[in-house]
Amino acid sequence: MDCWEGYLSSKLGDGKTELRCPGHGCPLPVPEALILALVGPRKANQYRRWQSKAFLSSAGFSFCPNPKCGKPVKPSSLPEVSVCVCGTRWCAKCGDDVHYPSACVAKDIYRNSRLIKTKRKTFKLSDLTHKPAALIKILTKKCPRCRIPWEKNGGCNHFTCTCGHEFCWVCLKAWDTHGSSYYSCVSGKSAEVSARQVIFDDGRVDPVARAKRIMGYVNRE
Repeated sequence: MDCWEGYLSSKLGDGKTELRCPGHGCPLPVPEALILALVGPRKANQYRRWQSKAFLSSAGFSFCPNPKCGKPVKPSSLPEVSVCVCGTRWCAKCGDDVHYPSACVAKDIYRNSRLIKTKRKTFKLSDLTHKPAALIKILTKKCPRCRIPWEKNGGCNHFTCTCGHEFCWVCLKAWDTHGSSYYSCVSGKSAEVSARQVIFDDGRVDPVARAKRIMGYVNRE
C-alpha cells in the first residue's frame, strides 16, 4: 500500500486527475474510490478540485486569473474577452489582459520588443535563474485547451497538462495526431524556422534557445 500511496500522492501533487494503473503497460484507470481511500483528506480535496477544474476546462470554461477569485467563467458571447463576476477581464485566447482589437500575436510582438528595449543594457543570460514576470511570458508555453502556462526542462515532445490534454511541445497540436513520434514533430517544423521566431512567444521554441536568441538580438542592438 505504501507504493500505491506514494504513486497517488505524487500524481495528485502534479495536478493529475486521469490516473492510470502504475503497472507496466496497464491502461486501466485507478478507481476514484481507491484514490480517496488511500490518500489523506487534504489530497482528497485537492483531487476533487483538480477533477472539477479539468471537467470545466474540457467544457470550455476558463478561470478568473484574479488570485483572490479564481471562479470558473462560462464562454463569453465575445470570443476575444472573458469577464468574471468580480469584474476582472482578460483575453479568452491567451489569458492576458484584454488587448482587443489587437491579435494575440501582435500583442506578443509588441510586448517582447518593449522587453528587449527595456533590458537592452542590463539583461544577461544569468537573469533566467531569477525569472522575472516578463521573462516568464517568453519562457513558457500554454496548454492549447486550458491555457495554463508550463515550462519544460527536458524529455521528449509528449506533454500532458494537468487538465488531461496531451499535446506536442513543438507544434502544440493534439498528441493523437503524432502517433509514436516522441522525439520528432510530424508537422515538419524545422529548428531553423522556429529559431527565426524565437524572440516571439509563439509557443514553438525551446525555452533555452529562446533566451539565447533574445541575448543575440540584444547584443546586436
